Amino acid sequence: MVKYSQPCPALRYIFPVMNTRPANDDKKILRALLLQRRMAIPPEIRLAADQAIREHCAALIESLGAQTALGFYWPIKNEPDLLPLARAMRQEGRTIAFPALCGDDMVLRIIEDIEHDLMPARFGIAEPKDHCPALTEIGERLLFIPGLGFDAAGNRLGYGKGYFDRYLARAGGLSAGITYEVCILPHIPSGEKDQPMRWLISEERCLETAAPRQNHAPL
Repeated sequence: MVKYSQPCPALRYIFPVMNTRPANDDKKILRALLLQRRMAIPPEIRLAADQAIREHCAALIESLGAQTALGFYWPIKNEPDLLPLARAMRQEGRTIAFPALCGDDMVLRIIEDIEHDLMPARFGIAEPKDHCPALTEIGERLLFIPGLGFDAAGNRLGYGKGYFDRYLARAGGLSAGITYEVCILPHIPSGEKDQPMRWLISEERCLETAAPRQNHAPL
């Protein structure tokens, strides 16, 4: 198991706590504020935070057992970078998968090599190539899911396209929201189609939320 030991500066001492809520829980305003906050994290601090996040993710993976398939993501716009952990898990023989968009839907495709099995796609994201097989929607799966903001109840604010929400509603699986501590708010507005995260992972903690465990959908 990969271990990361570099200490991580506490980002909450660099950025003030965001306690105010936009009128009517305006998601557009929240997205802009949270993206601005994430983009402003100094690179050297973000790198240390990413190492700490990967360590929490590795500990969660270890607790779930060797048969759990792992869903990663391609980081954009200064999202926490889990790619080194994905490479390490593949070297250990774990099944790893990345999202691929199919119209308004999303599937996870299994890859063998991050450098050779991914290709540029929409929104600046690298996706698995067409020859990569789809990850079955039966069996234990842990998905690491980025977002612009989260709250301690597991609610997630994404970019507004709904790909991860639709996937989780259809396929189920275990979900861990990946974020920096300064992007965790007291409240994230959520609707009936929004899927809460089972865990919330930042550079400071791995929090098991009160969100229900998603059921596995049959093929």
